[in-house]
Amino acid sequence: MSGRGRWLIVAGAVVVIAVAALILRRPAAPVQSGVSGHTVTVAYGSVQPQVGGTGSTQASASVTLVAEAAGTLQALPVKVGQQVAAGQSIATINDQGASAARVAQAQAAVTGAQTQLQQMQNPAAFVSSDAVTQAQVAVQQAQAGLSQAQAAEAQAQTAYNAAAASGTMTSPFDGYVANLAVSQGQPLAPGAPVATIVPDLTAFQVDAQVLDVNLYNLYMGEEAAMYVPGTDSTYGGTVTKIAGQPDQTTPQGSLYDVTVTIGQITSNNPSSTKLQAGMSAYVNLFSNKPGQLPNTPGLIQTEPIPNSSTVVADGSVNYANAWTVTSTAAGNVATLPAAQGAYVLKGETVATLSGLALTDAVQQAQAALATAKTAVASAQVALTAAQTRASETASPSSAAPAEIAAQLSAVQEAEAALQAAQQAAAQLTVKAPFAGVIAATMASAGQQVAPGTAVASLVDPTTMQAVVQVPAAQIGLVATGQSASVAVAAEGKTYTGTVSQISPQGQNVGGATVYSVIITIGDPTGLQSGQAVTAGIRVPPMQHVLVLPASAVSGNAVLVASPSGPRAQAVTLGPSDGTNVVVLQGLTLGQQVIVPSTTP
Repeated sequence: MSGRGRWLIVAGAVVVIAVAALILRRPAAPVQSGVSGHTVTVAYGSVQPQVGGTGSTQASASVTLVAEAAGTLQALPVKVGQQVAAGQSIATINDQGASAARVAQAQAAVTGAQTQLQQMQNPAAFVSSDAVTQAQVAVQQAQAGLSQAQAAEAQAQTAYNAAAASGTMTSPFDGYVANLAVSQGQPLAPGAPVATIVPDLTAFQVDAQVLDVNLYNLYMGEEAAMYVPGTDSTYGGTVTKIAGQPDQTTPQGSLYDVTVTIGQITSNNPSSTKLQAGMSAYVNLFSNKPGQLPNTPGLIQTEPIPNSSTVVADGSVNYANAWTVTSTAAGNVATLPAAQGAYVLKGETVATLSGLALTDAVQQAQAALATAKTAVASAQVALTAAQTRASETASPSSAAPAEIAAQLSAVQEAEAALQAAQQAAAQLTVKAPFAGVIAATMASAGQQVAPGTAVASLVDPTTMQAVVQVPAAQIGLVATGQSASVAVAAEGKTYTGTVSQISPQGQNVGGATVYSVIITIGDPTGLQSGQAVTAGIRVPPMQHVLVLPASAVSGNAVLVASPSGPRAQAVTLGPSDGTNVVVLQGLTLGQQVIVPSTTP
């Protein structure tokens, strides 16, 4: 143990010389009235108080890192216990490009202001305002003509694309041709069904209709059993769709479409046939599970209903997630590249149409597009010519010094706005202000944050301090700058430190008032945050104070010797060095106090 750490042990054994001289040189007097013990005289002396308390360690440097911008926490690439360097990214915030847009706008403003300043500082020639105006009007008119021509071209291109695609029908997704509804050469009207595309030929559903009075018994995910006479088998399934509007109205009530996705077969007949689309099915919907209260008819239930009954409905077997490709125009079926049962990719041609009307429409759209392109080319030539004439005719005039100064100020303002936008954009990244260890994370990726939202806490484990609770009776002896020892019982180690902060406000702990005292550790090697410690603070000795042996005090009272016999006397005590204690009130100099014998 170091010299600074041994002073507490020494202080506990030291009795001030003056006290020893006054008390020990006096022989023990007999005790009156049969009280076992000896007497001592209350005298002035000095005491080296033992001041300290218990507490725990913590990092001296710690900070809670917060978001400085609003948005979505895009990434939090650190974990608790991770070492990070100063300036390292702790979190990034996504503000949907708002900051980037502001930076781009500010940069464009700077570029524009700087360009204008350069034009003002370097005039090329002087021209009349009439010539400049005429040239500018010509350019504007040419630009308007080009815009109109381009708009007409875009419309013609759209019309041509529609005409060219009107005779071709394609698959909306990867899947199988479950049903080819047309044959080659067959005439079709617009909207006529051509083919049914399904993603899986083995996935089926039953489409049933349920009366509105039974809707309150239904919920998404509800179990169902379906008997299919065509296969003589019963299948299990779940409700995957409940229509929000009725399909039709009958005298019995409105009918709502309900879709049940077929799962595994639950019972079957050995002579059953393969499940096919179009087969009839009888559906039992089981709704007898606990859940929310019944819904009103017409609204879709999403949870099981308590004490509800089984709903029975008729339906038909269809492929799951099927899509019907329809004719986009009138014509005859020219080709059928995809056969029944074939696998097709998204966008792959299923059928094409032919016919005089289709050919004429495409040719007319193509001719209109060619005419529009020619008009755009002519308008572009006219605009280029107008711009050339304006460039040759007009040149910037000299600007006055005041105008140049004003424009220079505008450049500086734009640059300041750009800097502010860049700083705001930089706030999308939360960085570590110093090197340390991540102590906690208070947010997660995907979370919405606002300025001030806590993201993580960072501590510097190389600087440690102990926070100990000192009793109110001792706090008056403690001052900043005093040396202290900090013992970690769990490790059997003692560290040295200095009192760096004293709380001005006490707090009640277990019925006693204590004050928080912070001790900065000199060399914290091996010390960790959160360890329990016992601290001793070296305070100046108390000189010329009334003292008694600590063994003479019982609670807050002593036995005073008097001619009439021992009597109890309440006392107010001060600090103690472990052997002697300071008497603040209750006794006077020279009084005889009985020290009870410890031997029975």
